[in-house]
Amino acid sequence: MIRFLFTIFLCGLLLFAGGCWDILLIEDLSMVIAIGFDEDPEDPEMMIVTMTSPTLSEEAKEPMVTITVKAKSVDQALHNVQRQSEDILVLGQTNVLVFCERFARSGKMNDVMRELSQLRDINANAKLAVVKGATAQNVLQLANPIEPRAAVFLVDLLERNHYIGLVSEATVTEYWRKHYALGVDPVVTIIEITGHEDEKTGLRVAGMGLFDSSGTMTGTLTDEDIINFNLLTGEAPRRRFISEVEVNNKNRKVSGLFEKSKIKIKSEIKDNKASINIRMDMIIDGLDIEWDANVLDSKVVDKLTQSLARDFQGNILDMLKKSQKIKADFSGLGRYVRVQNPKWFEGKDWAEEYSKCDITVTTKVEVRRIGALVKPES
Repeated sequence: MIRFLFTIFLCGLLLFAGGCWDILLIEDLSMVIAIGFDEDPEDPEMMIVTMTSPTLSEEAKEPMVTITVKAKSVDQALHNVQRQSEDILVLGQTNVLVFCERFARSGKMNDVMRELSQLRDINANAKLAVVKGATAQNVLQLANPIEPRAAVFLVDLLERNHYIGLVSEATVTEYWRKHYALGVDPVVTIIEITGHEDEKTGLRVAGMGLFDSSGTMTGTLTDEDIINFNLLTGEAPRRRFISEVEVNNKNRKVSGLFEKSKIKIKSEIKDNKASINIRMDMIIDGLDIEWDANVLDSKVVDKLTQSLARDFQGNILDMLKKSQKIKADFSGLGRYVRVQNPKWFEGKDWAEEYSKCDITVTTKVEVRRIGALVKPES
């Protein structure tokens, strides 16, 4: 009897069980995986927005659908693209945002990023890239022979280069975090199109773009700068380096692997100006150098470590001086000043203060293992 009543009860519940009345089939969705932003050469108040989505229909002839529109805002661009798409736009799968260099240097990229932060379904882990010498539209329309979906190829390219330490992580979240945090400014990966004149189908990473506190791209980091940047910020510490150091009054090529780095940053206020001291202890493994010397001689190792320490010290100082000139504290030294000297930092324009603060760098290098000493041919 109890089982019968229980069965009746369950059947009664079915009358109140609702179905998926608002279900959306995947075939009816247009999942935007990449968005490109360019300046409109005809109207400075407008921008050119390109969105690319995979085709999910078996009858589709192309793997991707690309729509380009003109708009004054991100919201207007979404409306204009939706008017041309028979499917419902979805931004949750957007994996990369591409901006042309002029767009980034004009400050419009930051305006777009601010608008995107108001969209609920934007993918906060989407990667950012600034294209050099071309438009974002060109990038998203590439027909790469390895991967015909240009957006997919670009995401893989950015992930691989970040994994091996060639670029810093540049995502929507990282940009927002650094832009809105006091004492640190964003960096974004720079890419460029490669290939012959009529067959430009490849992409490569070409450095990092530096943004000041206003969100304007004001400079770039070269490959050598990126190594020093990663050392200073602690990103991707295990990576190979190639340099040239002076040993016995002669410049010699040297390479090795950064095994570990330890950074201590202290700041103080002198004459109402910030003074920052950076101490870096680096461990290098598998060092190779063009030098005919006895690796068992302790003096040989001492000369190497001292030369390497001077080399890293000079390179890091040059990189920081460059950042001071363009008022872009991409290494986040201002965060240490803010924490260690909160009363002085409060109300200060850190971009201005950073450009005139005193920075010193002290480096110490330990070589764990020398790989090879090679005598160059005379």
